[in-house]
Amino acid sequence: MAFLIDRRVSLLIALLAFSQVASAITSLIDTGPAFVFEFVNLEQADRLDTDKTGDKLRELIVEHRKIRFGLLEDPPEPLQQVRRERDMVRKYLRSRGYYDAVVSLNKPGAEWVFRIDPGALYTISQIDWIWPEGVQHPEPAAFGLRKGAPLQAESILEAQKAMERAAEAENCLLEVRSDYRVVLDQETQSANVSLRIFESPQVRVGSVSLEGLESIEEPVLRKRLELKPGDCFKRQALNRSKTNLLKSNLIASVNEQLSLSDEETEVDIRLNLTERNHRTVKAGVGFSTDERFTVKTGWEHRNLLHGGERFGVDLTVGTFTQKLESELILPQFGADRQVMTLSADLNREDRDTYFAKDITLGAILSREVNAHWLVSGGVEFKVSEVEDDGEEESYALLSFPLSVTNSTADNLLDPTRGWVVTGQVIPTFDTLGSGTRYIKLIGSGSLYFTQEDWSGSPTLALRAASGILTGALGSTALLDIPSDERYYVGGGGSVRGYEYQSISELDEDQEALGGRSFTEFASELRLRHGSNWGTVYFVDAGYAFASVTPEGFGDLLMGAGFGIRYYTSFAPIRFDIAWPLDRRDDVDDIYQIYLNIGQAF
Repeated sequence: MAFLIDRRVSLLIALLAFSQVASAITSLIDTGPAFVFEFVNLEQADRLDTDKTGDKLRELIVEHRKIRFGLLEDPPEPLQQVRRERDMVRKYLRSRGYYDAVVSLNKPGAEWVFRIDPGALYTISQIDWIWPEGVQHPEPAAFGLRKGAPLQAESILEAQKAMERAAEAENCLLEVRSDYRVVLDQETQSANVSLRIFESPQVRVGSVSLEGLESIEEPVLRKRLELKPGDCFKRQALNRSKTNLLKSNLIASVNEQLSLSDEETEVDIRLNLTERNHRTVKAGVGFSTDERFTVKTGWEHRNLLHGGERFGVDLTVGTFTQKLESELILPQFGADRQVMTLSADLNREDRDTYFAKDITLGAILSREVNAHWLVSGGVEFKVSEVEDDGEEESYALLSFPLSVTNSTADNLLDPTRGWVVTGQVIPTFDTLGSGTRYIKLIGSGSLYFTQEDWSGSPTLALRAASGILTGALGSTALLDIPSDERYYVGGGGSVRGYEYQSISELDEDQEALGGRSFTEFASELRLRHGSNWGTVYFVDAGYAFASVTPEGFGDLLMGAGFGIRYYTSFAPIRFDIAWPLDRRDDVDDIYQIYLNIGQAF
């Protein structure tokens, strides 16, 4: 009973704190007079979802207030402000097909009332598709616009973009331009729509030149181009080539010059490049109640040998961990999509459960199979001294890590759609003859769903991970495995609310022993409040088991909490507070705090 009460109290505290913070952020953003929407005369607008439309209009007005007036600047007079917002309401309704909508204002009490009479929904009565002579194109049904459909701006713009994509895919047009025209008929409450692709010469690629290079070898960058002499000219291929050059981190800007031949059959491409400063110094700081402060600094050279090679050194100094890492990345190693990574690390960890010092050397070859698949494999050699429970052991571990990753996530630091699935196999044995040998098998996956049309543009993020650690014959005992090689659960990147690496079986001193297997789950609901602010509510669970395979869900410890996000142009700044829902006496603190950059997963 005490356990249930403790869990309910923790959840209540988290929910109350979350609601207070969300309310405070919303009040900061929602600058200006209070308002409500009133929809009237809906007989002709039976297809209008008033609840959804009202939520969308409120989001538009709140976002407009923040962008135009800012959080610290005084807004204009209330009447002037709501009149501008009335025009926004009218424009939005027209974009949804309600061209006869009437929006009036009145203020019977403390709130301004937007009284909306949407009128009839206009439909498409006729569609004209206009193509230049000789341009190949699919049938109109491929563009998704049909007669009788609602006259919505979004549908017309999507059809226009589809026409442009089709024109480029099936032709060699020097330039793909289009426009559309809508003629309204108020008597029939319908419209004639015409969409047109403009004429342009069909050309092939002549010469491709790179100008402005100073220290980068030209062949390194040519491998990133998707257009070669003789190819059918594709504007999108040219744009992807420019993007590939910028993604190399070697180029600061790319400007194109196109020269059409006199016969208008070939186009010469000249790319004027500006090299980036290839050296970077970086520094950062993080904080959590379990890890305390962590300071990180580093130096990187992105063109060490004039072929796009990246060499970096990073120093991390924390309360419990100090690490010096160096890495040399060789792009296009043996093939265009292959990367060789050579690394050397020095590490010192002083945990409650163990003390370890190690040197690790590694060589990993990665291959990008396509836009979504990445495979890698290599070798690592780790020499370590580990002190555990007063006993000191030395190891010289040779491992052969292999991994496969499939990713469709739209952003590494702030994913909102797609998934990331990774599988790892790491055979390891001790070269000092101790007989220690084991295989690590680890699988993890994350899913992201976003509903932009809903209030707050909620993102549901889910994560699961599990791993086993077994001897070559399935016989390696837990205590035969080096302490720093066991699985541990808990902390900011695992189960929030518990100290780092604290969730496993405990020894007589109430310190975590680690495990030969583990299971983790995490779920987050992320809400946006304007362009820069957001809130997150999360529940995590996990455990590191002494057995070779996870023993089930009954032993999992749960944590819950909320967070605040401040979205920058680079990545969100993350602040989380979490409570352990299965708090262990004399082991777990009441709460944990985390401050970092990027989403938790």
